[in-house]
Amino acid sequence: MAQGQQATGLEGHGIKNVARVFWNLSVPALYEEAVSRREASISVEGPLVCRTGQHTGRSPND
Repeated sequence: MAQGQQATGLEGHGIKNVARVFWNLSVPALYEEAVSRREASISVEGPLVCRTGQHTGRSPND
């Protein structure tokens, strides 16, 4: 990127070469997508539960 230009969209966050993007989904659509992809489940009381793995803490340099 040239000096003085500002990144927009996902590239500005370091996300590149993404085949499909889900942006600002409604709550029902987010639930459907996450559960259908087996990335989350719905708890007994209704919240969406996502398992992120063992490395979920922030880096000291963030």
